[in-house]
Amino acid sequence: MNNISDIYKVLWILLFLMIITLVSISFLKNKSSFIYILKHYLLYFFEIVASSMLINYVIGGFKEESTLVLLKDFIFSYTVYQLILLTFFKIKDSTDTDTLNAMKVYLDTLLLYLEFDKENHPQLIESAKLAQGSCRNKKHVRLWAQIIESQEAYAKKILKDEDYKFYLKNIILKVENENKTINFFWMNSLLLRIFK
Repeated sequence: MNNISDIYKVLWILLFLMIITLVSISFLKNKSSFIYILKHYLLYFFEIVASSMLINYVIGGFKEESTLVLLKDFIFSYTVYQLILLTFFKIKDSTDTDTLNAMKVYLDTLLLYLEFDKENHPQLIESAKLAQGSCRNKKHVRLWAQIIESQEAYAKKILKDEDYKFYLKNIILKVENENKTINFFWMNSLLLRIFK
C-alpha cells in the first residue's frame, strides 16, 4: 500500500464489509449483548469512515501521495463533520431540553396542587397550551396535549386523585428519561440517533 489509491480502495472495501456485516447482524434472531454492541460500533465506525471520505471528496479529495497527509486529511474531515453535527445537535437538543424542563416543572406543579388538595387554576391550563403552541417537536406537542387532556379530565372529576397522580408521575418518568437520554454519547452520532 504505497499510494493513496490503494488506501482509498481499502477504505471502500472496509465500508462495504461494514455494510454487509450490519445487514447480516440485522437478520439475526437471537442477538446477544455482544452483537448489540458490535452493531453500534460498526454503525459508528461506518459513520466515521463514510463521513470523512465524503467531506474529503467534497473539499478536494485525497491529493497527496503520503499516508501521513491522508491521515491528516481524514482527521480534518471527521473533525469538520463532528463540528457540523455538534452545532446542529446542540441547538436541537437544547430546545428539546428546554421543553422537557418546562414540562417537568409543570407536572411537578400539578402534583403539588394535587398533594395539598389545591384546585387547578385555569391559568395553569392556559400556560400549558401556550407551551404546547411554542413546541416544534411533534412528540412534545402530543405529550403537552395529553397532559392538558388529563388535567381537564381531572378538573371535570372524570379522573380520580390516585389515577391522576399515577398518570402525572408516569409522564414525569418519561420526561426525565428523555431528558437524560439527550446527554448520552451516542446522541453525537447521526446513524446511532436514527437506528438505535
